[in-house]
Amino acid sequence: MKEKERSIKLHGIRILVAVALCALPLIAQGALLRWLGLTGQNPKDVATKVASLREHGNIIGLAFSPDGHTLATTAYQNPRIHIWDWRTGRIVRTLKGLRGSGNEYVTEPLRFSPDGRLLALCAGALGHVVIQVWNPETGAVVHDIPNANPHGSIDCQSIAFSPDGRRLFAVFDRNTYSTTDSLISYSTRTWQPVWGVPTPSLQMTTLAVSPDGRFLAAGGIHVPPRSNNPPMSEFETRIAIVDVARHAIVRRFTAFSSPFVPLNQLAWSPDGVHLAAGLWLANPGPGDAVRIFDARTGALVTRETTPNETHIYGLHYTPNGQYLIESAIGGHIRIWDGKHQHLLQSIDGVAESLAVSADSRYLAMGGSHKVLVWRLKQAQPIHPIDHKEE
Repeated sequence: MKEKERSIKLHGIRILVAVALCALPLIAQGALLRWLGLTGQNPKDVATKVASLREHGNIIGLAFSPDGHTLATTAYQNPRIHIWDWRTGRIVRTLKGLRGSGNEYVTEPLRFSPDGRLLALCAGALGHVVIQVWNPETGAVVHDIPNANPHGSIDCQSIAFSPDGRRLFAVFDRNTYSTTDSLISYSTRTWQPVWGVPTPSLQMTTLAVSPDGRFLAAGGIHVPPRSNNPPMSEFETRIAIVDVARHAIVRRFTAFSSPFVPLNQLAWSPDGVHLAAGLWLANPGPGDAVRIFDARTGALVTRETTPNETHIYGLHYTPNGQYLIESAIGGHIRIWDGKHQHLLQSIDGVAESLAVSADSRYLAMGGSHKVLVWRLKQAQPIHPIDHKEE
């Protein structure tokens, strides 16, 4: 009897040892996840939250410095601009912005120059200055670009630096049928206008620079000539491609047929082949909220439909081309692969602004009284999730 009991005990011990050996990889994996700060995250997620910053108001503008060490924020109806050391959660500098700078309709309010020596703000029409430029290291104002319209105020809608940092491009919302330049290129040395392009039939709303700096994409609402008495359907959203060297529009194409609904976001893929476009307000579904075009021909490549009325607040490719990130279809931030073929992660919430670091490692999301920073996985295999429309 004792021999039988001893045999049973030994068998039980063998089972426990086998279970322990099988559990060791899981235990090690858990320790590894804790060490990486990924506890509680799905291992297949491509974005993991690493920082949360408390802010004031709705964050409508975000920009990482080129080295990724700091993050600039601006809020709707709040003239202050904060520059954060986001890793420590400390505000390292506060800039006093322009009166009227909290314009929620400005599509890209904040931009760092490629060398990080300048920070530009695109403002609304409540003041005499429509663009302000600072030295982000000292907080000193480098230059103010005034309202150039002698017949009334204008809105700066979007700004972007050229890849070499020698130019600052801006698009302005001017009166319909105006022959005054709506897209202007400024020298970052003298801050004088170098050239401009009038768009009397296109009310500009957003702007993006191709990765090689050779082209600009400007989006807005096409306004037909007054004499035609056109139907509402002709007031569609269009994209104009501008040749920077020739200072001329070389291509136009229809982006969306939704009348009177402006483009809110444009983003070039890092290889310069594709151009993603997002509407300010997508029609109650089903309707396209995001479309991706061949930038060389204007041909539609792919689209994304939403069943719900939604704004596209942010649309960004990561500089390495690995991801396309968008906010806020169906109340989510969506992370796709760079070809927009696989939905990799959907994060609950609506971010009114997005920013991606130059090294493609971090994503910032601005919402109501909060900024979240997420770490993006690099060069990971694609694990698409089941895609269901909300």
